[in-house]
Amino acid sequence: MLHSGQAGCRHNMKKKELSRLIFPEAAGALFGFISSKIICCDFVFFCAFCPEVRFFAVLHKRQRAELQKIIFLICGLRLIFFVFACIIFIIFEYLFGGDHMTRVFIVGAEGTAGLRLHARLQKRADIALLEIDPALRKERRELRRLIDGADFVFLCLPDAAALEIAALAQDSGTRIIDTSTAHRTAPGWAYGFPELSARHRNALAQAKRAVSPGCHASGFIALVYPLISLGMLSADSLLTCSSLTGYSGGGKKMIAAYEAARRPEALKSPLLYALDQTHKHLPEISAQCGLTNPPVFMPVVGDFYSGMLVSVPLHAAQLKAGCTAADIHRALKAHYAGSRLVRVSEEVPASLSAGAFAGRDDMVLFVSGGPERIVLSALFDNLGKGASGAAIQCFNLMLGLPEETGLALG
Repeated sequence: MLHSGQAGCRHNMKKKELSRLIFPEAAGALFGFISSKIICCDFVFFCAFCPEVRFFAVLHKRQRAELQKIIFLICGLRLIFFVFACIIFIIFEYLFGGDHMTRVFIVGAEGTAGLRLHARLQKRADIALLEIDPALRKERRELRRLIDGADFVFLCLPDAAALEIAALAQDSGTRIIDTSTAHRTAPGWAYGFPELSARHRNALAQAKRAVSPGCHASGFIALVYPLISLGMLSADSLLTCSSLTGYSGGGKKMIAAYEAARRPEALKSPLLYALDQTHKHLPEISAQCGLTNPPVFMPVVGDFYSGMLVSVPLHAAQLKAGCTAADIHRALKAHYAGSRLVRVSEEVPASLSAGAFAGRDDMVLFVSGGPERIVLSALFDNLGKGASGAAIQCFNLMLGLPEETGLALG
C-alpha cells in the first residue's frame, strides 16, 4: 500500500513523463499556427499600405481607409494571439516543464543542527537554499524578506528565538518546520512523527506549521505510543526511561568540551544529567502518549559523538492482564508494518551499543526480557531520526515526496 507522499510522487512522475511526449508537439503546433496567422497579417498589412501593389492601388480612397481599419483590427488580433501563445507556453512550462526547485531558508544555519541540515539539503538537486548575510542575521526586515521568498523555513534555534521568528512569520504563507522544543505541544503545529498514526501522517502532509520531535522523546514515544493506543498499557502507568546519547546532542559547547585537548576527567565516563526531572522533552512525551504522569527520565551522555539508545523497562504486572513480551513484539511489528524508517527487530539481544546507528536516519525497536520483566529499546542516531533526519522526513512529506528522499537508511 502506497503512502500519500509516495502516491503523489508517482503521480508527478507520470505527469512529467507524459509532458515529455505532448509538450514539444503541442507547443510546436501552437506556435506554428500562431506564426502562420502572423505571416498572413504581415502580407495583408504590406499590401494595404504599399501603393505599388496593383490590386490595392485601384481602390478608392474611401475603400482604402475602410481596409486600413480592418488591417488595424487584424494587427490587434495578432497581438492578442501572440500574448495568448506566451501565456499558454508559460502555463505548459509551469505544469509540465522541468523540475522546479523548492526554496528553503534555514534560520540558525550556523548552529549544530542548522549546519547539519544545511549540509544535507545542499546535496539535493531539487532544493535551492537561500542564504542570509551573516552581518544581517539578526535584522528582522532581512529575515522577513528571506522568509517571504522561501517555500519552506527551518527554525534551528533556541526556544526563545524560535518563538520570536515564528511570530515574525505569523502572516507569511511560507511553511515552517521548527526543530526546537518551542512549539512541540503548541496548538496548530503538526507533530513530526508520521509513523505514529494515519492522523499524524495526514496532519503533517497538510501542515503549514510542523515540529520535528526531540531525540529522547522519539525513542520513548515510538515504544510506548502503540501500547497505550492499543490498551496494552494504561495511560496512568508509572513509567521509567533511560536514554544513552552521544555528546553531539549537547550542541557546539558540549562538542567543544568533549573534543578539547585537555578535557575534564569527568567527561571520560558516562554523565547522568537532568536529575531534577525537568528535561525539556518530557512535555511532548506526555502529550503524544497521553500519559497522566510523565516518566522518571534518566538521560546519560556518553563519550562518543553520535548515536542513541532509549530503553523503557516494564513489569508484566503493568501490562494488560495476560499480555506478554511476545504480544508486545507482535503489536509493535503490526503497528510499524510498511514503515520505511521504523522497524521492529526479530532479534532478542543480550546487549546493545548506543552508537550502532550513527550516520543513519532509521530506527530499530527491540523487545527483550522474560515473563516478569520486559525491556523495550529503540536504537537510532540522535542526529538522524532524532534530529535532521526527522526534519527532512517532515519536509519530504509536506512536499508530497517519498518520505525517505535524501535519507540514509540501513
